[in-house]
Amino acid sequence: MNDYKRALNEVAGDMKESERRLKNKLLHNKSPKRKKPFFLIPVSITALFMMLMASWFMTEVKVNTKQASSSIEENGILFDFYIAKEQLPFGESGNYKEVGFSNYLQALGVLELAKKYELTYNDEEYKEQFDQYSQYSDPENMGQQILEKANISQKQFDEQLFPMLIEISIYREKLKAVWFEKFPVMNDMSVGAYTVQQAELYMEQHFAREIELFQQKHQIAPSVIYGNMPITGVVAAVNDNVFYFIENMSAQELATLSEEQIFNQPEDKLASWMMNGKEVPVQVGDYIKLKYYGPNILDDKNEQAISINEDIKVLLPNERASEIQEVTFAEDARQQMEDLLQNKAWEDRIFTSIYNKPKYIVHTNDTSYTIWENNRKQFIVMPFGQSNVWVMYHRSSEKLKALIEENVTK
Repeated sequence: MNDYKRALNEVAGDMKESERRLKNKLLHNKSPKRKKPFFLIPVSITALFMMLMASWFMTEVKVNTKQASSSIEENGILFDFYIAKEQLPFGESGNYKEVGFSNYLQALGVLELAKKYELTYNDEEYKEQFDQYSQYSDPENMGQQILEKANISQKQFDEQLFPMLIEISIYREKLKAVWFEKFPVMNDMSVGAYTVQQAELYMEQHFAREIELFQQKHQIAPSVIYGNMPITGVVAAVNDNVFYFIENMSAQELATLSEEQIFNQPEDKLASWMMNGKEVPVQVGDYIKLKYYGPNILDDKNEQAISINEDIKVLLPNERASEIQEVTFAEDARQQMEDLLQNKAWEDRIFTSIYNKPKYIVHTNDTSYTIWENNRKQFIVMPFGQSNVWVMYHRSSEKLKALIEENVTK
């Protein structure tokens, strides 16, 4: 990675998760040859421009505070820049318009959030941000090519675009400080993804009609939200706007674990701290369904913070956990269950989607099992403490269901 590309990463932050999310949202015309784009805010600086800007800062003595301002319609130069940034490497193919427009909305969302939290900056902070990136060169003349593609003159760049890009970068950093103050347990690796998420949510919530009209005007295809496939599991701990989630675990199984066991799940089982991005109220023991995105990086406290994506739904509140039928098998029923489990297909959890709450909890002498029923009336069985599941064939599922119902009524 050359110095210029490194500068792009530093200015924009980590946008890889935003990229993955957007790709899942685009329904049509996906280009199989398209490489993953970096959703970055490029800083194209010619040597002459650097000297002019540096000279301006040297003579500027008045310190002003500036507040963010944004408008979907009034920032056409920023929109043109993002579109050209995506179109340049890939030509007319692919979804460069949708990708560029998404970046544009995220940038405006950062400015809107800055207004919401009454963030400001002064000329000293602006100069510091400028100086940080003025050291980087652009050996491939990439920035100038983007400007030419966007039909943006150097004067327009100097006076309008570049100050706006620096301003967005400043507010990204200031928003990170806001998140860390609100959520002290937030992982360093997730704060950028959380900023992107909040910026997108804010624009969707407050500018839906304006976005729709802008897309129609510029012939940008509406995005269809797909995101990750849903996963289900239990809320094992709550800390303000962060909760600890364990996939495919019930409140009953959670109750059998010590605190040490809760936070030391098998490596191949998804157990993670997650940001409650949409702030849906959850409590310990709730069985929930969610979609998520964000970095999956362990910090030094063995905590992870992964931003929630499009959806979070409480399938079974903790106070209603007893609605899952529980049964304890005697020796003869346990043997019958083991015989039925011989007729099963072993599958890793990542190949088996569970979208609903558990149907049964079965206890035997030596272990307990959580059992779900999928839409094909097959039982999905997971022993307590395991990460993989067993998918039973339909006839065996019917027999096990009859065995469970018979013992429930005893």
